[in-house]
Amino acid sequence: MTSQVIRETIERYLQSYQRADTQQMYGRLSRRDGVVSFGAHADLQTTDWEAFAAPVACQAAAGREPEIRILDFWSQVLANGGAACAAALVDFRGTVSCRQLSGPGLRVTFALEQEEKGWRIVQVHWSTHQEDTLFAPNDASDGEDAFAAYQELARHVTQKLNLRNFDFAADLAPSLHEEFLELVEEGACLDVAAVRETFPPIAEVVSSGGTFSWTVELEKCRPLAPGKVFLMTMSTVVLTSSDGHKDIRLYRLSNLLEKNGEGRWIFLHQHRTLL
Repeated sequence: MTSQVIRETIERYLQSYQRADTQQMYGRLSRRDGVVSFGAHADLQTTDWEAFAAPVACQAAAGREPEIRILDFWSQVLANGGAACAAALVDFRGTVSCRQLSGPGLRVTFALEQEEKGWRIVQVHWSTHQEDTLFAPNDASDGEDAFAAYQELARHVTQKLNLRNFDFAADLAPSLHEEFLELVEEGACLDVAAVRETFPPIAEVVSSGGTFSWTVELEKCRPLAPGKVFLMTMSTVVLTSSDGHKDIRLYRLSNLLEKNGEGRWIFLHQHRTLL
C-alpha cells in the first residue's frame, strides 16, 4: 500500500509537467528548506522554489503537452516509515528543464519524506542514457538579449515619466503581448488595460514635482523554445513625492518573453511578488 501511495505522489509530480500545473507540482514537494532537483546536465541544478516552476514554463512555451509514461518503478521505505527512496524508468517525449528529449530511458530518482499531509518529495535527480537524443540548449544569447531589452524598457519608461510625456500606448504597450497577464501580490490578474491604469497615479505624483525610478536586475535566465525565454528578475521602484517622501518597493518577478516577427522582445506573462 505504501509503495502505491509513493508511486501516486511521483505520478502526480510528473503529470505537472504535462499539464503545466505549478500548483500541483508544489503540492507534491516538501515545503522545508533544502528541496533540490538535479537535471540531466551539470547546469540544471535547482534549489529554490521559484525556479521549480521554470520547467513547467518550458512546457507552456512549447505549445503542446509532452508524453510521459512510467515503464518501470521501484521504491523502498526507510527510517521506520519516515522517509523513502524511489526510482522510475520513464518514456518522456518533450522537454526536461528546457532541454529537448526524445525516446525512452529517462531515469528519475526521488527522495521523499513523510510529512503531516502525506509523502512529499525533497530531492529529484534526472538522467539520460548516453545514446538518448538530447539536443543542445537554446542559445544563451537570447536570454542576454531579452534582459537587455527589459533594462532598456525600464530606462525608457523612467525617462518618459520624469519628462512628463509618458504615453502608455507608445512607450510600454508595444512591449506587451495583446494577451499579456500579470499576477500580482494581491492575487489579482492584470491584463494590458489594467496595467495601463496603474500609471496615472504615478504620473500625477511626478507632475506635482516628484520623481520616478525603475531599475531591474537579473537573477536567473533560462532559454526556452527558440525565441522564448524565462527570466527571473528583481525590480526596484522608487516614487519620490515633491516633499521628499519616498515610496520604495522591491519586487521579484518571473517573466516569460517572446521575440515577435519584428525582432522585438515582448512580455507574455509576469508573476510579481512584493518583498
